[in-house]
Amino acid sequence: MSMKYSRWLFLAMFFGLISSCTKEEIIYIPKEDISQDLDGDDDAYTDPEVVVEINLPKGNFARYFGAEYSYESNIVRLSLSNELNYEDEYHSFMIELNVPITGDITYIPNGRYYAADNMYSFPEFTYGIGYGEVGLYQDGTMYIHKEANSIDLNYDLLETGYVDIHSEGNEYTITAVVSGRHNNIHYFNFKGELQVEDYTNWVNEQHTTLRGDFELPAFTQQRLINRGDYYKYGEYGGVVRYTLLEVYLATDGINMNPEWPAGTGEYLRIEFTAPNDWDEANGIPEGIYNVVERYNGGIMSSDLVPFNIMSGAIVSGNRGGTWYVKQENYTDMEYARIDGGKVTVTRNGAEHTLEIEFTDCATRANKVTGTYTLTF
Repeated sequence: MSMKYSRWLFLAMFFGLISSCTKEEIIYIPKEDISQDLDGDDDAYTDPEVVVEINLPKGNFARYFGAEYSYESNIVRLSLSNELNYEDEYHSFMIELNVPITGDITYIPNGRYYAADNMYSFPEFTYGIGYGEVGLYQDGTMYIHKEANSIDLNYDLLETGYVDIHSEGNEYTITAVVSGRHNNIHYFNFKGELQVEDYTNWVNEQHTTLRGDFELPAFTQQRLINRGDYYKYGEYGGVVRYTLLEVYLATDGINMNPEWPAGTGEYLRIEFTAPNDWDEANGIPEGIYNVVERYNGGIMSSDLVPFNIMSGAIVSGNRGGTWYVKQENYTDMEYARIDGGKVTVTRNGAEHTLEIEFTDCATRANKVTGTYTLTF
């Protein structure tokens, strides 16, 4: 089944890769400098309070993923950002471009890219609209903003407007006028060098740093979130028989308040499937949960039933499913994509005991184990 359900997992995946940039390098551009608005009507915008105008001169990358969703086009994911420092304000423009199938992956084709009609539409010279539920998951094209001295990210999922791209060699000029869920109009202007990275084999790469069997640390925090029909099986007409329980176990140094764990320490992310009417206030149902395989990064519909665990994957360049991660601030130091094994959950009222017997994705799989007694 198509897997257009994963997030751009910004915190874990690329904050450590972004080039440095000071606040003084963020240049605000007047609205009148943009020659056209979303529909080509110069007089459409009159309320400056809904306009965010930024220029992002550094911290940028473009990644080519190939024909990921359809045979209509190929996917290039473009990030224009300034460096994320706790004390600084942060801006990021994430664009999912549907580019012509040219066979040349070294550049982004020039032209104007309009918003696609919906999240299942991928014609050439469009961008994938932002979608998801803010606070749960986001994907597609979006604007991300963080206030200074904060770790909370605010998302605007972009659904209308256009992105203009012009290049001479690796020098790109990119302008955009776009708006999203919050009805804010965002003006973006970028000029600089971009190297297009080949990510067509990213899903199939080995994603573990472990060099032997691994005993998980003494986790002291836990978090459980009910994601419901996270894999959107019901949108394809299927009968939904599961609800996804996203569980985090973390050490003391990890901040569990943001959407994705932040800080310095270690955490384990597990995707459990429970019965579709399960209330997360009841914790995790007692039973044995087996890790299920993925196919081309996706989950088989037959596996979307209770008492499974979604194996780890890199989908759309982001982590999904079950992973172990050790990080310092926003930089991953060690990690392991969980490929097999099981978790046995026993209950004594609200108290849970989780006996974890995982294996990672190494050619000779390493065991990842631990036993925890906790209450959600």
